[in-house]
Amino acid sequence: MRTPSLLLAAVAACGGGTADSEATPEAAQASTELTGCYDVTVGEWVVESRPSFSLRPGPLPSERGDSTDYELPPRIEFAGPSDRPSSGTAIVVPEGALPSVHRYMSGRIVGDSLGLAFGTGFAGVGAWLVRSGGGWAGTARTWIDVVPHQVNARPITLTPA
Repeated sequence: MRTPSLLLAAVAACGGGTADSEATPEAAQASTELTGCYDVTVGEWVVESRPSFSLRPGPLPSERGDSTDYELPPRIEFAGPSDRPSSGTAIVVPEGALPSVHRYMSGRIVGDSLGLAFGTGFAGVGAWLVRSGGGWAGTARTWIDVVPHQVNARPITLTPA
């Protein structure tokens, strides 16, 4: 009976802010386009490309023991300017939602697209999305610090929570 508690945890996450989470005027201005909580939905992995010397594709992340490097949290919150020097917005997993193994999570608007980055420092997922209805839709791709590597892709959507 874990499903109801997981659903409850996701529903309870992204509640109202606290006095400690009040944004400064600079932070509010920097994150005007990326705010709020989103439910993350992903599709099945497919092999998008592989090294030219590889005769056949390797296993998909869902078939490997290290697949957690490529799994995204089911709910995210855009939480103001990123700690790292960039024009990005920090992504956090809201309190009560399932945690993420990713040490680095950020997003940024580039033109009419939303770029997302989730990484452990050694491997992760990058995604580019476009507006779709009230949310965003696009493709997420794996990356790893070993070059060359197989690139796996899957559809991703963000729906306002």
